[in-house]
Amino acid sequence: MSVVAVYMQIEIVRDSIRKLMNHRTPDNIQPALVAAVASGFMMTCKTAAKLLPKMLTEIEEYDDRKDAELIEQIANEEVLWQLARAEWPGVT
Repeated sequence: MSVVAVYMQIEIVRDSIRKLMNHRTPDNIQPALVAAVASGFMMTCKTAAKLLPKMLTEIEEYDDRKDAELIEQIANEEVLWQLARAEWPGVT
């Protein structure tokens, strides 16, 4: 997967979030719709985490330490998302 693909996924998620923000009934958005957008966001983050070690900024502190921190944070957030989904009624 390329960096371009990740940016395309980010745009899809951004567009989905914009649609939720402008939803005609913002107080009554279906939980499954919100969960679908959140799942798309998590998928994008997990894809980006695979690419981070391959991308170099030529700034040493970002290329090594920051990548590892971000990859760990994405993994932790994925666990929390799965726990939240398990407790969220009506969302599979």
